[in-house]
Amino acid sequence: MKSSDEMVTSLFERREQYNIEQKRKKGIVTRTIISVFCVCLIAVLGFVMEQRGMFNIAPSNTNKISASTENKDSTDNNTKNTYTPKKYDKEIISSHDEGGIGSYYGAPAYVTRTSQLQDAMKKYEDTVIYHVRISLFAADDGHYLFAEYLEEVKAEAARLADLGYDVSCETFFHPYSSEKRYHCDIILYGTYEELMELPAIENYWYLMDMYNGENGSMDDITVIPVK
Repeated sequence: MKSSDEMVTSLFERREQYNIEQKRKKGIVTRTIISVFCVCLIAVLGFVMEQRGMFNIAPSNTNKISASTENKDSTDNNTKNTYTPKKYDKEIISSHDEGGIGSYYGAPAYVTRTSQLQDAMKKYEDTVIYHVRISLFAADDGHYLFAEYLEEVKAEAARLADLGYDVSCETFFHPYSSEKRYHCDIILYGTYEELMELPAIENYWYLMDMYNGENGSMDDITVIPVK
């Protein structure tokens, strides 16, 4: 049988163990509450910032626009040089998520518009400015004009510029192309009417796509003025 001293000691030990255990449980609960609070706080802040538009970058019609996107019309490290389009009082769009990927027919003096561009033009009509790329194909044998044909592509872009079109050229590396060569396209900012009435010539077949269209974004872009 335990003496009174032993019983008191045992009681104190059990109480001390109980207090330690309660503190441990309280610490776990406190840390859990703090973690949940932090997660909730982050969610609330994110919601507020989104509602205020802090994550949205509106297209600018007055700043320099480099080879980027509807949603990327800004200079980045992937682009050499910049091109400043004319000032427009309409939104500039460079991509469109609808329309799918199609197979296209080409012929001399024929302008083919990709499914995404056609869908965008049907949706927005003349309410926006279209930022597009035009790939040139030789009418005689259908070959694409790669970067080694830059001077020829520039000459065609200069012809369009003389007709009042807002154009430049770009050379770039196409990350998904089977041809490991630099490509070359005409870059155009145009109205609905300008895209529909592009004055094609017999030398080429013209494939017109949203700037960031079916093939996505390009690598190692160099912007080349035509004038």
